[in-house]
Amino acid sequence: MSGLFAVVPIFSSRNVPMQAKVGMVFFTSYVMLPLISLEYVSNFDSLLTYAYLLIVEFFIGVMFGLIMVIALSCVFLAGAIIDRNIGFSMVSVINPEGTGNLPVSANLLYTMALMVFFTVDGHHQLFRVLAEMYQFAPVGRGFFNIFGALELVEIMQEAFVLGFKLASPFVITILISNILLGLLSKAMPGMNVFMLGMPFKIGVGLFLFIILVPNYVASYGEVFEWIWELMTKFMIYIR
Repeated sequence: MSGLFAVVPIFSSRNVPMQAKVGMVFFTSYVMLPLISLEYVSNFDSLLTYAYLLIVEFFIGVMFGLIMVIALSCVFLAGAIIDRNIGFSMVSVINPEGTGNLPVSANLLYTMALMVFFTVDGHHQLFRVLAEMYQFAPVGRGFFNIFGALELVEIMQEAFVLGFKLASPFVITILISNILLGLLSKAMPGMNVFMLGMPFKIGVGLFLFIILVPNYVASYGEVFEWIWELMTKFMIYIR
């Protein structure tokens, strides 16, 4: 549980107090305890063996958390692509807080995805998958397979493709807008295309946001279903 909460979105955020993280780990572990079979743990009788068991279980939790992090990175990637196309990527450079990059659309879409996650009871589904994992690979029997790392690479590839699909309406629309601006610059050479193009693309991007936000909410539900399938499939690599 500590490995999972160390990397899973929201719970691993620096805005969450460390006391809350420790309490959440203890509470969820206590709730999961009646579901766990301890018959394999009773076979270990040395401190080194228990230390090895703790390390294995910690990394299993980290791997499950990484599945969710990598899969949800498609939303952040889509927002970064949208920012670059509509001109909001300049905000990442001119950040008044000075705390690093600030991708506007990426943060908006990512925050929206996390809101949908709690709205559809995704945290309940996460604990349900973990309970199934303890039934599939009891404590003391689980072992991380190296092929699980290759599975994470494939998940990263699929997340990149999915992120580009989420951003494709903006990419295509802005491409058409750039073509139109290019034709206008040829028809009227005296027109300042740069000064006209920036607000025009921002306006088109905001208009697309208004139209596509309901569709993005529906798409996030499918993304989370994909995450649960990935976690269920990943169980074969820890047994």
